[in-house]
Amino acid sequence: FSRHAQIWGWATWARVWKTYDVRIPDWPKLKRTSFLSDHLKTKKAAATWRQNLNLVFWRKIDTWDYQLVFNLWKNNLLSIVPKSNLISNLGFGGEATHTLDASSPFSKLPAEELDWPLRHPTTVSANENADLYSELRLFQQSLITRAQVFLYFFAPQFLREIIAGLRVRLTSKKS
Repeated sequence: FSRHAQIWGWATWARVWKTYDVRIPDWPKLKRTSFLSDHLKTKKAAATWRQNLNLVFWRKIDTWDYQLVFNLWKNNLLSIVPKSNLISNLGFGGEATHTLDASSPFSKLPAEELDWPLRHPTTVSANENADLYSELRLFQQSLITRAQVFLYFFAPQFLREIIAGLRVRLTSKKS
């Protein structure tokens, strides 16, 4: 079991969708608490998820899966993660919507068969070691990467506001 939702080749229950809200209205309140550190083990992962959830809340990115993870954390739910990779995501590259990097290590991972019969774990709790591995592998954006993402989404708007301000000053000086 995991605190993280692996969203390629996934399934869920109706009870999860009943608490799902694509707008994540609780995020502004929860981001001022220990919410992220309660669910993540590293500060870099928490910083990455803070940025991801801010971008979702501000509607700067078009996605649904970050909201699913937020919903799982908010409701203390876990994902079931098989020990084998069951699907291969072929949708990487220039024609893709979100997964543009065709050289990503997650592109075209080979699918494997499950070992039968399935064995249920003795307890229902997050596998802390596997979750830490996921955080270190998937959610450790550097400060530079987080700054690049911020600039990508906000620099154009910021520059437009500066230019508009300069135009107002120049126009008022001519008058």
